Amino acid sequence: MPDEELPVDNDPEQLLTPEAEPVAASDDCAKTPASEAEEKPDKLSKIPVSLPMTVNTREDLDKIIERHQVWYESVLNPSKKIVGGRANLKNVDLSGWDLSGVNLSGATFEGATLIGTNFSKANLTAANFSHADLQGSVLNGAKMKRSILSHADLRESEMEDVDLRAA
Repeated sequence: MPDEELPVDNDPEQLLTPEAEPVAASDDCAKTPASEAEEKPDKLSKIPVSLPMTVNTREDLDKIIERHQVWYESVLNPSKKIVGGRANLKNVDLSGWDLSGVNLSGATFEGATLIGTNFSKANLTAANFSHADLQGSVLNGAKMKRSILSHADLRESEMEDVDLRAA
């Protein structure tokens, strides 16, 4: 019986798997054709998380979001090598910042202080919020499917229409 091709699912929610620790980038992080789809989980587990980042200004954050978007788009395009890494906002303080509508799928906010941060309609699929302080944050309409929320403090947060499936 000939080998059957497995379909490649380019649904970003299926491609992202949160990582807690940085992983070294390598040439074998490139996505492969459908005939090698069975290797996809191994390659995706090697997608690097950037080193922890410092955010002092909105300009710093905008650059991080822009680089994260380049990474995100390369993950979705099977003909391109995966470039960059997931945004690593581990232990940063973004309290009160407006991040409504941003795409930070797969980013790590582990241990971050996000008190009163506005994440309305943000795409935070598979993001890592373990040990993050999200008190009073606004998450209305956010996509948080498969996000890690262990030990996150969500007291007094607004969470209408939040997608928390498999979180």
